Amino acid sequence: VGWDDTSWVRPRHRSLVKRLQRFATSSAWPQEHDVVLERLGTVAYVDHPITTGPALFPDRHGLLAWESLLVRLADGSLGVAEALEALQQPQPPGRLDLRGALAHALLEEAQRRERKAPAEALPLYEGLIRAGASTQVHFRRGRCLEALGRPQEALQGILDARALVPPAGRRTLARAGRRIARGLRRGFPPEPPLAKPRVRTLDLERTGTDARPCWTEERLPVEEAVLSWLGARGREGLHAEGRLWRSLFALVFADAYFLPIPGALPVPRLAGPLDLGTDAFRRRRGLVDERLGRVAAGHGAAIVADALDRYGGRRLAGLHPELPPAWLLRVATELPGPALARVLEALLVGRSRGLPDLYVGAGAAVRLPSHPTRLGADPLLVEVKGPGDTLSDAQRVWLDRLQRFGLAVELWEVRESPCAGPDVPPQLQG
Repeated sequence: VGWDDTSWVRPRHRSLVKRLQRFATSSAWPQEHDVVLERLGTVAYVDHPITTGPALFPDRHGLLAWESLLVRLADGSLGVAEALEALQQPQPPGRLDLRGALAHALLEEAQRRERKAPAEALPLYEGLIRAGASTQVHFRRGRCLEALGRPQEALQGILDARALVPPAGRRTLARAGRRIARGLRRGFPPEPPLAKPRVRTLDLERTGTDARPCWTEERLPVEEAVLSWLGARGREGLHAEGRLWRSLFALVFADAYFLPIPGALPVPRLAGPLDLGTDAFRRRRGLVDERLGRVAAGHGAAIVADALDRYGGRRLAGLHPELPPAWLLRVATELPGPALARVLEALLVGRSRGLPDLYVGAGAAVRLPSHPTRLGADPLLVEVKGPGDTLSDAQRVWLDRLQRFGLAVELWEVRESPCAGPDVPPQLQG
């Protein structure tokens, strides 16, 4: 009622408005609907101090060059040589940094060329490596060199890259290196062995013909079907994956997010600092170490409860609002403090990809219809795999890491019940 639909932004001002949107949100691709949701009261941000830092661009020429790069990257008109050059240039911080998008576009182009002519893809892979490439780039470069009849170079490149990639990437490169080394009749230094989780096999009725199979009469995805099966036997669980741990991380370190660090909070309405997930986040070492110490001493639940009370209903980077607060409190209460602290510390500059699917809460020990006949009373982390699915390197590394942290971890392999039918109960075996 009373809405004035008169256009107040002239067409010649649209680029200026878009520029203001980008720098008001510190994002190269701002989401206009966030403003609408905030006005409707659906979304709220933490009221934090504004901490300015160095200028984003040295001069107007640098700003216009960045905007041109953004537009050409979005419309696909950016040349390969220009993209490689831009990848080497300084970029503004946080979500204004275009290097990730540039690297992704160059990797896609290199893979397209590799399928037709490996020799044309090789310079692209090497340019990406000079800019600080991912595991996949090192792997693809090795495959290109193999295809060009240069296995010695491929093997040496993989050996050199192992020191530059994260643990999961080292295992991926090690497999490629062993294969190349066998062809050259050479040895390859092995990776340290990983602890393997206990494996159980769960028989469930498969339903439907969808591309992603459904399970049980409720036609649930495999993780939800396993939770339903457990719930029918008196044990509650949560479909966790990385979102559970990212949410706990956000709540434990929420106060550290909004410390007045120069350049970290340059605009209002940020869900977290621009240096979150980087080594620079450790500039808050005093508060970070204090929080980790309190969690290790068993005060994690109190920290989480306090953060939920003070930051509840507001956007917090990493916090998934769909997770029930009661479960976040329960996990922080049930897990041993030292183990939870080590997981959170690993997430300071690490990635959550590969963390187990399910968190099975503590409860009464459950007798099962087959051997082993009981599920212990302690909390359990479970990675669920359906038929034909295998563990990724990131999952193997996290399963090993969590066991070393002192947490109970299992791998549950779901298979189609050989006697599918509503009267045949599923069985948990081990």
